[in-house]
Formats: sequence, C-alpha cells, structure tokens
Amino acid sequence: TLLTKGKAYYEREGSAEDAALLAQLCVEHLYYRHDSIAVHVDKAIDFYRKYGEVEQLHPACIMSLEDKVESDFSKFHPAAMSGKPEIPDPDKESIDTTELISDLTAFVYQHGSDRAKTRAMICHIYHHALHDRFTEARDLLLMSHLQETISNAGDVSTMILFNRMMVNLGMAAFRLGKIWSAHQCFADVCSGRIRELLAQGVSTGRFSDKSSEQEKAEKRRQVPYHMHINLDLLEACHLISAMLLEVPNMAATEDRRGRVISRTFRKHHDIYDRQVFTGPPEQTRDFVMRASKALRKGDWKTCASYLTTMEIWQLVPGEGVEKQIQSMLSEKIKLEGLRTYLFAFSSQYD
Repeated sequence: TLLTKGKAYYEREGSAEDAALLAQLCVEHLYYRHDSIAVHVDKAIDFYRKYGEVEQLHPACIMSLEDKVESDFSKFHPAAMSGKPEIPDPDKESIDTTELISDLTAFVYQHGSDRAKTRAMICHIYHHALHDRFTEARDLLLMSHLQETISNAGDVSTMILFNRMMVNLGMAAFRLGKIWSAHQCFADVCSGRIRELLAQGVSTGRFSDKSSEQEKAEKRRQVPYHMHINLDLLEACHLISAMLLEVPNMAATEDRRGRVISRTFRKHHDIYDRQVFTGPPEQTRDFVMRASKALRKGDWKTCASYLTTMEIWQLVPGEGVEKQIQSMLSEKIKLEGLRTYLFAFSSQYD
C-alpha cells in the first residue's frame, strides 16, 4: 500500500520519526479488523482491482453459475464458458495481522512521539482483545499504566480511542466467561452518554450548552461507520455481566443495606419492576430484565432461554463463537441461580 511504501522510503532516507508516523497510520487502518472479516474484505478488494464492479460483469458470466452451459455458441455466449471470474482464497499463513501489528507498534515504540506511542499501545490492546487474547491485552494495559495517564493526554481523539479499547476488552472478557473483569471494563464507559464516549453519535438535547464550534468539532471526531461497535451487543454484554453479579448480591443483602455492584443495572431493574404492565420482551434491555426476574426466583431455565436465544449473538465475528457464548451463559446462569437460591432461602435452613 501507499503507507508501507512511504514508510520504507523514510527508512531509507534515515527519517525515523516520519517513518514512525506512517507506521502508526498503518496500525490505525488495521487494528479494528477481525481476521475472519478482513479476509473477505481483502478478497473483494482484489476482485475489484482485477475485474471491476460485479454489476458491470457480462450477464453470461453470472448466468453460468445457475444454468448448464454448452459449447454451442449459437445458443450461449462465449463468456459463459469461462464462468464467473473468481479470486483464489489467500493463504492464511501468509497474512498474519497479529505479527504485522506487533512489528509496526514496536517500531512506533522505538521511534515515535509520546502521542503516537500511546495510540499504538491502545490499538495493540484493541487488536488483542478483538481476537479474544484477553490475557495479552490485559498485561499490555497494566504494564503501560494507561488507566492512570490517559486523563493527562489532553487529546480527545486519544481518549475516545481508549474508551473504545476498554469496551472491546470488556467484550473479550465476557466472551471468555470472565464476568467480573468484563464488568470492571464496562463500568466507567457504559454508565451514561455511551454514544458520545465512543464517538458514534452526537447528543442533540434542547438544553445543550455547546457552542456551534464545539458541535462541529464533535462531529469531526465521529468514528466511521465501518469501525462502529454495535451498541446493542455492547448493552447485552454489559447488562448480562451486571445481572450475573448483582442478582446474587441483591438476594444476599435484601433485608439490609449493602454495597451496590452496578448502579446502572439497579436503576433499570427498579424501573422495570415499577411498571404496571410488561409485554413480551422486544429490546435487548427487556430480555435481560425479564431474565433477571426469572433468575431471582431461581428459574435458571427460563433465564437461560431468554438470554441464549437473543439474535444479537449472531453479530459476534468468529467461527462457532455464538454457540460458545450460549454454552458459557448457560453454565454461568446455573451457578449464579444456585447462589441466588441459597442466599434468598438460607434463613429456612439450619
């Protein structure tokens, strides 16, 4: 690509700082792509470079996939004999994005500025978390002390990138069944104004005190759509992790004031309980609230059926990840359902 050629040029010229800047740009064009999706995207790009748009192909090429083609050219177009043009699948061993990003970030750590080093570290952690390498991502986060120093960055775009990384790290922990770690990652970002914190939307309240220049600057900081984190999936992971921690805690401290693990979940739970009529669940929050009511009664089967049948799990990239999440949720719900039952009815037993 143009970035890699420019980086190689600056390295030959001995300008390491400019080369590190281009290496950082390369990282920011790669870190958010999951390998399973990147393979298809790269294949589509190669197809477009070689053959152009699919809509511009001759109809005979596309028709040959469905109809049987004979060599009688008085009936069939000669282009139909060769069939629809295809691009061979890339060799998985030849494309190792993990090693590529590690090499690029190592170059930035050595020659880049402080801002570039911070952003490279965040992108590196994001990429590890995206591919369920939670341990490596957590170790990088703890060794870099980003949580203590990010407030002093003074760069809004870097802080937005940090929020996106923390959310993705929490989703990785959730997929691996590390519920407490997932909730800790979600706690700060998912407490409110999540669209603004992730730069995936602009608040347009009636009583907003932002000037026109501030609104324009906020719109310029918005993340492109193909880099968005699905907010429904994020809400599901956040509320389910909070439910698995808070429902046993509510059962244990029902008669006395105890500590609150998730104020966001408590707020939604109280609002749902005060409703006079609750219809069938439609949104993600409704499914989780209905499941939490079943879990408080000890009905783990109903709770598991509500959560495992949500269509939102189909959006998680990776082969077989949906079934892994469903089996993980079933096991966690069984365990927390038993803990909730023991806490709620412990006074009935000696």
